[in-house]
Amino acid sequence: MLKQLIGISTHNDLPDLRFSLLMRIRHILSLIILLWAVQSSFGQKRVQLIIEQQDQVISKKKLNRIGRLKEFYPDSMTALKAMNELLIILREQGFSAAGIDKQVWRNDTAIATVHTGNKYKFKSIDPGNVPKGVMRKVGFKEQQFVESTISGKRLIVLKKRIIRFYENRGHPFAQVNLDSISLENGLLSARLNLDKNPEFKIDSIIIKGTARIKSKYLQNYLGIKHNSLYNESRIKPISTRTKEIAFVSEVKPPEVVFGEEKADLYIYLDKKRASQFDGILGVLPSSENPGQVLVTGELSLKLLSAFKRGELIDFSWRKMQARTQNLNIHLAYPFLFNTSFGLDGTFELYKRDTLFLNLRGMIGVQYHLIGNDHIKIFADFRSTNVLASSTLISTSTVNPDNVDSRTQLYGFGYKMQRLDYRLNPRKGFDLYAEASAGTKKILPDAAVEENRYEGLKINSFQLNAVLQASYFVPIPNRSTIMIKANGGFMRSENLFESEAFRIGGLKTLRGFDEEAIFATMFGIATVEYRFLLDPNSYLVAFFDGAYYENRATNKRITDRPFGFGLGISFFTKIGIFSLNYALG
Repeated sequence: MLKQLIGISTHNDLPDLRFSLLMRIRHILSLIILLWAVQSSFGQKRVQLIIEQQDQVISKKKLNRIGRLKEFYPDSMTALKAMNELLIILREQGFSAAGIDKQVWRNDTAIATVHTGNKYKFKSIDPGNVPKGVMRKVGFKEQQFVESTISGKRLIVLKKRIIRFYENRGHPFAQVNLDSISLENGLLSARLNLDKNPEFKIDSIIIKGTARIKSKYLQNYLGIKHNSLYNESRIKPISTRTKEIAFVSEVKPPEVVFGEEKADLYIYLDKKRASQFDGILGVLPSSENPGQVLVTGELSLKLLSAFKRGELIDFSWRKMQARTQNLNIHLAYPFLFNTSFGLDGTFELYKRDTLFLNLRGMIGVQYHLIGNDHIKIFADFRSTNVLASSTLISTSTVNPDNVDSRTQLYGFGYKMQRLDYRLNPRKGFDLYAEASAGTKKILPDAAVEENRYEGLKINSFQLNAVLQASYFVPIPNRSTIMIKANGGFMRSENLFESEAFRIGGLKTLRGFDEEAIFATMFGIATVEYRFLLDPNSYLVAFFDGAYYENRATNKRITDRPFGFGLGISFFTKIGIFSLNYALG
């Protein structure tokens, strides 16, 4: 994040801020001079590091052990880093005055003169002008700074927490220092001094580039609104958040330009193709009805932010078998009337051969948190209509496998996403959980004998739940490990195969036919090793292991299927293409 100071020199009440900037410049110049002094030895393969002690507070053997020092290092930069790490460790262990008095570089040898100084302890740390409520919120515990060894790290952490507290509440230039420092009998007393500096508010959010996106949508999505207090925790992850928006791409990192107690936020985004239409159709003569044709295929239409407000229109139709087809329509409209609320709706049609027809309609209200995070309440209406001829089932004496039914469920869902890059993450996690409950009513078929329904409860209570969670662990050499859990269960006095979950295929259990397995309860654990070829492509080796139960009427099935294989996923102009070879 780039912070540009505009007109700061006109403020007479900010001398400490100008002094801080000058000191930063001085430190940078000192570092440049130091690097120039040692540049002649950068090309050496091995550098000998010799540590000489200015005092003998601790033995040389102990000093080497504390700093984990070696006699030889691969190059000068590594040796310099080892010296700096030694000072950090010494100060963390209470040698607050530790420093390097002199450094001499002779060809492939570095000689550093170190003084450790005495080991000091805290007598007390006074919060000073930092409010007690703030000290509690940042986790300050007075007993940690009474009669305990001085830890530079502990002090730094405390100061950073206080500064972060104010950075997230309108004070991006807050500073915390120690004053009233006194040392008596090896015990240190000090007082915290807080300088909040001016309060800043976000005046304007300006989008630069070709992106077709409304500023209001971006304000709601990022959680940064006009005239809100400056919040570093919202500003810092802007680049990560915008990467998660499918229809824009970041041109360069955002900038914050500070004026007189106001700040302008510049975000640089170009449009990116996200909407798509593709499909394939097959027409062939029907073997069952001469003179007629059979149409099979798959169609997909996805319109994303066509009206610049992040709305989604998603349509898909699939018919890969003669009598089985699937239709899905999903509509979503976020930030309705410039609020955190949005609408979400789904319609599904699933026809299974000549057995049954499922219809499902769901309407939900989402409350958006930050980025893609949201909570949702919804109403879910489902119906099943049996298609099989009643003359084929009316003579049986057992309960029917499927019945006409109507189900009404009401529930809530929660989504939380923390990925470094949504399309091809290397680290982070993604979580979605959903639970619903309601009633189911069986509609008896008048053509079916009444004894077929004996033992079935016409009106019953039903409970459904779904969980999807992924966790990405980065490992060296452009690789990551993905651990994924996917599960669902339904409970009711009467369950039928027509309403069961359908698993199998690319999105759930690879190595098995698409949606070939019916389950009333399932859990799938996935482990993947991914080697990232570029930001949008990767090679993968995977294992999917599942356990499922089918406790539908007339069914008592349990199994532990698993699949494993290799695959590749790569970016194309029309989207991301995935190819997997799996054995199940």
